[in-house]
Amino acid sequence: NSDTKVPTVKSTYNFVNSTIENAQQFTSKIMFSLSNNVKDENIVVLSDSTGVGVDQWPYLLMLDLASKFPNVTVNVHIWNNSTLDYDSPILVQTGTEISPKTLNYYIGAVSGSGVDYGVTNFENIFTENPDLTIISYGHNDNYANVGLYKKEYILLVQKIQNLNTDGNVILIGQNPKSEDMSTFQNGVLNAHTIMEISQEFGCDFINVMQ
Repeated sequence: NSDTKVPTVKSTYNFVNSTIENAQQFTSKIMFSLSNNVKDENIVVLSDSTGVGVDQWPYLLMLDLASKFPNVTVNVHIWNNSTLDYDSPILVQTGTEISPKTLNYYIGAVSGSGVDYGVTNFENIFTENPDLTIISYGHNDNYANVGLYKKEYILLVQKIQNLNTDGNVILIGQNPKSEDMSTFQNGVLNAHTIMEISQEFGCDFINVMQ
């Protein structure tokens, strides 16, 4: 089941960027650390094709963080679905501090992927403990079985939270596909399911459908 890119890249980016800026409960520690050169930080983004490429929101968000925190070194790690590993990190900027800390930004975006991809490849995707994880899945998941979708999504969130109990997780409710009314309604139901999971497991929720 192949996903199609939703033509709302800037909208998605704006929602995510706004949340990073304003969701103090979920991002204050990492923002303080980056601003004050406290320690190395790891951000992991999981997504389908809506996050693939330098013109999509994960990469744009990384560039925005780099510009906001010129004091830290920023490396971006791009997931390679062929090797099931990240390619060699790309140095985006060298921090201006005398001994700058490093923001390692991991983009685990794969066209056609769903939440089960994150579960199956978890050990390879999370090579470092994440200080912040952003999850954007839904377009390629089983709309006909919301129960299974919720079970897999919860498993992924639990695995991330168990990996780093001090890390935070942000879940994104994607724009639903609009191929037909049934598909659209199932997409809305999936987004509602993600919102329920965020409330149950103490994650932040970004509703791109607003």
